[in-house]
Amino acid sequence: LCMAVTDFLRWQDALTGGRVVAPATYAQMTTAGTLANGTAIRYGWALVPDTLAGRAVIHHGGDIPGGSAQ
Repeated sequence: LCMAVTDFLRWQDALTGGRVVAPATYAQMTTAGTLANGTAIRYGWALVPDTLAGRAVIHHGGDIPGGSAQ
């Protein structure tokens, strides 16, 4: 996504507010998973729930030739 901060805030509000995906889907996207063998993983259904400086955060990085983002 490439946008102004104000547009990003609108996108974030839409994503977390049930206008992009259903609230239950967003909850699954942001909940750490478990592999079939029982191993816990940090990754949800597309996003990574984590903490930063004691606060809950959701993130996902990505790379393409010539650039990367977090």
